Amino acid sequence: MSKLEKHYGDGETIFQEGESSNSAFVIRDGVVALYKEGERGRVLLARLSPGEILGEMGILDGGVRSATAIAVGAVTVEVFARNDFLAQLQSNPDMALKVMGKLASRLRAADAMLVAQRGESGSNLPVPYTGGAEKGRGTEAQEPGFFGRLFGGRRREATGKAGGARPAGSPLGLPAILLVPQPGHAVYAQELGERLASFGFAARVAERPGGMVQLPEIRRWLAAEGADLMIGVAGEEGMVEFRFLPTQGIEDRPGMFFPDQRLILPVEIDEPWPHLLGAMALAAVDPRGEGQARLFQTHLMGVLEAAGDSARQPPHGLYDSLAVGLALIGLANLFAQLGVIDPQGGWHREALELYRAAAERLPFDAPYEHGVAARLQGLSAQVLGERGGDLTLLREAEKAYREALSEFTRERYPRDWGLLQNRLGVVLFRQDRLSADHEVVKAAMGAFQASLSQLTRSDDPYRWAEVLHNLAQAMQIYGAHQGNAEVLAKAADACRTVQEVWTYENAPLYWAAANNTLGTAQFLLAKRTGRADHARRAGEAFQAALMVYEGQNLKKLAAQARKNLSHCQNFHPPRKPPPMDDAAWAQSQKGDESP
Repeated sequence: MSKLEKHYGDGETIFQEGESSNSAFVIRDGVVALYKEGERGRVLLARLSPGEILGEMGILDGGVRSATAIAVGAVTVEVFARNDFLAQLQSNPDMALKVMGKLASRLRAADAMLVAQRGESGSNLPVPYTGGAEKGRGTEAQEPGFFGRLFGGRRREATGKAGGARPAGSPLGLPAILLVPQPGHAVYAQELGERLASFGFAARVAERPGGMVQLPEIRRWLAAEGADLMIGVAGEEGMVEFRFLPTQGIEDRPGMFFPDQRLILPVEIDEPWPHLLGAMALAAVDPRGEGQARLFQTHLMGVLEAAGDSARQPPHGLYDSLAVGLALIGLANLFAQLGVIDPQGGWHREALELYRAAAERLPFDAPYEHGVAARLQGLSAQVLGERGGDLTLLREAEKAYREALSEFTRERYPRDWGLLQNRLGVVLFRQDRLSADHEVVKAAMGAFQASLSQLTRSDDPYRWAEVLHNLAQAMQIYGAHQGNAEVLAKAADACRTVQEVWTYENAPLYWAAANNTLGTAQFLLAKRTGRADHARRAGEAFQAALMVYEGQNLKKLAAQARKNLSHCQNFHPPRKPPPMDDAAWAQSQKGDESP
């Protein structure tokens, strides 16, 4: 087959919409964005990752390029001539199936875009909406309601009572939502429920039981009601305020919605913001399993692609600086949630830009909102910094977490404070391998110890084990830098304590990660002290990790474990302890071993 390799820099065009199609491409490194020109300008269609094919559409149908492909960062592609690509499809069933699957995915994405553009559910399946809560004043008036004006859509008659039938879950697999209005604001919640139902959500209005203010009991109530998400709704002076609270989810994840985080929108608002609001409801929920994650991905991408540049700026007519900043945070969360589902798609970079913009627009007298923006900015910067080995981004994450800690104090938000201390410790620890400043490891140890003072074993054993394992890794590196066998021994002891919670039976991958750290600490002790028993214990730990990695078919991790095991098997005690210069080797063991 005739093929060649080509390299593109950030922003370079690989091919242009409307050009003749005479070649196809396979991405080897980097991310490629596909755009199409629309009535309102350029619209993002997709982001393609290494291993994916692009440019095949025109070859298959004989037409011109249907989109423009642009490199996002440095990109390397293999270029295949048209005739050779067609011949390969005929002779290579795996490649043909891959192309067919891609075409099917594009059809599904196109359906989602049509749904977003038309404001319809895309399905004839019934999606019941029961209007639940007591009506507020003015709900019987014939004038257009809030979401009638907001969406310009056809209203449905709401039926049912608060506390009635549970939202059964959308037949499309979208979350079940309870809409909980403030007293006198039921009309806003009712009309939001109607519109969410038209998007495919199972939604109804309900009154929260009186006296229920603590998050754990509210979440238990939501679970009993069969809901995945609660949206609090209130209106005042031409504005409507929303709060998103998922029933359960991954704590401290990028793009999460905080319980007291608000979204404030004007009553009069234009498209595509109604659909973006629905997308935020989706982004507030953690998908259950791979299938629902892909459904969320298709739905979110459809809304964002249809919205174009409007998904990166506040709605027209919104001038209040607090509301503008909150809107930008909500938009950033959409991109960050996509980044969690599709880590290679470049979504976190877009999220990070929006979090930065939000921090600039928020007023000075909004400390909680600044804390939320900083914390979310840190999460996305950390993801990008760790993935790309970018010291600048890791330092940005450190700065953001320190700013967030000024609001999420131990006195007011004890658990959030503990989680932030752990995050701060991780980004400090990651900086060590990228800089000559080894004091950051000592600072990381302090942050992990602070986190452990709040996140205790009795209250949250798995989170406690995670933080203690992080501390063990930091102690291991610090002991290597300082030539301190006592610190290395403490790191090994910490790993053994972690394995009292991360057992082989209930968390095999985490147990293997702890064994990998334990083995590294023991091997460094062997080199430092010259004692063969430390090397033997290191080999036992690496062997245990290897057993899990081979059983899970994790080839890269298994290969590293075999290499480490061979070091132990070939260990020969030196005549005298060598100078402790093993920190670089220890850091090399901290790559991707954690699940």
